[in-house]
Amino acid sequence: MPSLPRHLIGAVALLLAATPAFAQPAAWQLPETPGTPSAAHTADGNVLLARMLDGMEHRVILTAQVRQRIWLGDQETQGEGHYWHQSVGNQRRSRWQLTTLAGGEPISLVQVFDRRHLWTDRRFGDSRRVSRVDLLLLQNELTSRADESSAGMPTLEEAKLLARGGMSQMLAELRRRFTFSPPRQAAVGAGSDAKKTLAMVGQWKPQELARLWYGQPYDPADPPPFDVASWPEQLPHHVVVHCGRTNLFPYLIEFRSAADAASATAVNAVASVARPLARYEFFNEQFAAVMDQQLFQYDPGEVDWTDETSSVVASLLPLEVQPPEEEVALRRRRVR
Repeated sequence: MPSLPRHLIGAVALLLAATPAFAQPAAWQLPETPGTPSAAHTADGNVLLARMLDGMEHRVILTAQVRQRIWLGDQETQGEGHYWHQSVGNQRRSRWQLTTLAGGEPISLVQVFDRRHLWTDRRFGDSRRVSRVDLLLLQNELTSRADESSAGMPTLEEAKLLARGGMSQMLAELRRRFTFSPPRQAAVGAGSDAKKTLAMVGQWKPQELARLWYGQPYDPADPPPFDVASWPEQLPHHVVVHCGRTNLFPYLIEFRSAADAASATAVNAVASVARPLARYEFFNEQFAAVMDQQLFQYDPGEVDWTDETSSVVASLLPLEVQPPEEEVALRRRRVR
């Protein structure tokens, strides 16, 4: 099995840094009619996720807080952070800001998209790693490869969504990798904080699972074994997504391990499990707010940084035409 990519769930994996500022997850409720798709909205979960992404792309202003809990084996981390974005289309700018503690060491992550460059600044204790993706260069490289790799490759617009960070990338990654069940009426939170939601279960698309697990194209005539008993510990088995029934805002995303494989098809599949692989909550969302424009500016200063554009381009190409890792590494530039 190849080593799993650093951006296993794309933008969602960026949330693997946060701070223990909260003690309890949001309370969950069972679906109002367990197992019954919502009649008020589309019965197709994939269509609903596409609508969530479209709604996110059309939100001119968004600010929200983030909470997370992550379990790997017996280790649990908790954290929090903030998200901002401004404008739409080619004018979109965004920022994640997240912190946590791990082994007593502070961890922080800042990710800024300034309309052209996606900067990611990770800190762990005294160490620091800064990287950049150039969206214009990415667009040019994908355009030059269009003829040789069009089959199985995202469109140029989809590729930009998958590379520029922010909540849109998070949703675009989910759409790319998972097939979703019909949505069900549910709720997250408790008391005055309760939110009525539509919830759905996402199962891996076999071609994406084969790519991540085995590092090879998926052949439906000779599929590789996806045995739950040998499922990689750090690879989610399935995902549950809750969004607002009216605003379609993603209030909660829960990735589950193979230990909870049976819950994916249970009657109460969208209800909480005791120890998911990761749980992300988004709350205190505002769709009209004044923002400091410096939020969307980033200067690495004197710190060395790495250009990761070639790596991101490679991750978007079909495996059949993906350049060798050695070639990708040679194109990865380190800059001061």
